[in-house]
Amino acid sequence: IYDNGHGQFHANIGHLSKPVTKGNWFTETQTHLFSHNTMEREAQLVDAFQEDGWSTGVCGRMLDVLQRRGLSVAGIGIDGKGPIIEGNPSLGRTVDVISSSGVNTLTRLSLDNK
Repeated sequence: IYDNGHGQFHANIGHLSKPVTKGNWFTETQTHLFSHNTMEREAQLVDAFQEDGWSTGVCGRMLDVLQRRGLSVAGIGIDGKGPIIEGNPSLGRTVDVISSSGVNTLTRLSLDNK
């Protein structure tokens, strides 16, 4: 996939705000390095310093930039909205959530049964 130009490779996306050693990592880090839940969230945020003042995700911040440039953008989550897709709330963009089993089929019968 990567060699064909259809994929990306991200190396070393660990969540550290500065270099640490085996002796000082506990006192020098701002997150729980061995907590799966914490590291999963931090990997979605990719914002060690939270410079934007919000708890926004990396994809949400990309959508924010595109929206500020006048493009029409949308965030779509599958079975929920994770931190990765959340953008700056002041921009008023919400995340659409669809089921992993797909969207509901709209038929005349489904409309008549409502």
